[in-house]
Order: sequence, then structure tokens, then C-alpha cells
Amino acid sequence: MDERQHIEAARDALRAAEKSWAKAITHVKGAMQANADAGRAAQANAAFGAAADLTDEMASMMRSHWRVTGILLENWPDWAAEVVTRGPGR
Repeated sequence: MDERQHIEAARDALRAAEKSWAKAITHVKGAMQANADAGRAAQANAAFGAAADLTDEMASMMRSHWRVTGILLENWPDWAAEVVTRGPGR
């Protein structure tokens, strides 16, 4: 792989990771709702806490992605299309 291919692969891996993490959050929230519907308050509350932690980590991932994009754009300005193609999360 050349340098450009590594940058494109890193971009794609970050986007895939963020999408997978978001799906995990959705499923944990689903478990929270299923427990709430079944009257299991302790389990619903535990799932709520897990969803909050996962959401916080997602925000950290997104900030890191944003910072790395800035680094790439600053140091490889001619490759802006490869760095930001399709916009965030696509």
C-alpha cells in the first residue's frame, strides 16, 4: 500500500467503527426498553447506564476522528478529497 491508500483505508476503518459503535448503542437502548416494558427496572437502569457509557465513548471517537482529519488536511492539503470524501460517517 502506498501512503494515499493507507490514508483512505484509515478513513474507511474509522467510518466503519463509528457505524458499528452506533449500532451497538441502538441495541443496548433496545435492551433498556425491553426491560422497562417487562417491568425490570434494575435491568433497564443498568442498560441505561451502559448506553450512556457507550454514547460517551462514541463522542470521544468522533472527536478523535475530527482531530485526525484536521491533521491530515494540514499536512496533506492536496489529498483533501481522499480525506473527507463523502462527508462524515459515510
